[in-house]
Amino acid sequence: LQVSNQLTGEKAHSEIRNLMPRIKLFIYTSTYAGFGIGCLEALYAVANVISFCSPMNAWIRQWHIKKSKEEMIQKALEILQSTAIVYKPVLPYKMTDSAIAVMKLFAG
Repeated sequence: LQVSNQLTGEKAHSEIRNLMPRIKLFIYTSTYAGFGIGCLEALYAVANVISFCSPMNAWIRQWHIKKSKEEMIQKALEILQSTAIVYKPVLPYKMTDSAIAVMKLFAG
């Protein structure tokens, strides 16, 4: 298992798009915001997401909520060392569903 602990700095969007299919883990460290768009992008790129805050009241596959830094580290190691995890894209919210919900608000 080789894990990089180097922060590489800012990347161009096109470079990020090329790297996304290679990631297996996305750690979202915000202690107050539960729903970063990067989390959704990572899920769709097959990664597991670990965060401190729950993004919604519903369970989302491959999204792990942990209460402490130590729990987050333990889960990250578990994911990275596992050979049993099947990585699949996760799309919890479709844009069409969101658009329909907004339209219903105005159709009232």
